[in-house]
Amino acid sequence: RTLIPNGTEPESNGALELFRQWVYRKDVTLVYVSGRHLALIEQAIVKFYLPIPDAIIADVGSTIYQATSFGWQPYESWSVQINPDWRGLAHEDLRRLLDVFSALHLQPTQNQGRHKLSYHVSLEEDSAQLMGAMNACLKSAHIKANLIWSVDAPTGLGLLDVLPSSASKLHAIHFLMQQNGYQDGE
Repeated sequence: RTLIPNGTEPESNGALELFRQWVYRKDVTLVYVSGRHLALIEQAIVKFYLPIPDAIIADVGSTIYQATSFGWQPYESWSVQINPDWRGLAHEDLRRLLDVFSALHLQPTQNQGRHKLSYHVSLEEDSAQLMGAMNACLKSAHIKANLIWSVDAPTGLGLLDVLPSSASKLHAIHFLMQQNGYQDGE
């Protein structure tokens, strides 16, 4: 909801027009940062006539894509960097480990990622207690994970994402800055 509407929140008056004027400057590198997966970001680009970015940080920071003449290509070096947190285990391995938590309901396949395991959780659940137990389970398996809790207001569901501990939107931004030779504050 920072730039485009999401759910019942309206679009900020005039924000998109100001955004379009600003991003077409030659000294701007445009990166979209979203918790959403690539297909939803592409839909938003089309729906809201957004400029094509130089890169996309998707899946709550667990995936980075760069624009190429062949379409969106994942930064494999980002995956290599965050993969050790999960001890090289795949998404499916973590899912099996967390199957002991009956409050977790796996989100659809399109919401999953190589380094993102996504669940729906009833808002009636004690999310702090659940996340504490999940953290203990993951820690006992020597997995460094970051649990991200949010609420999908239109559906009234809790959203719980399991990411490598070094995967976040901020970490991904810093990674891209380093890849492009930018310093903090540029």
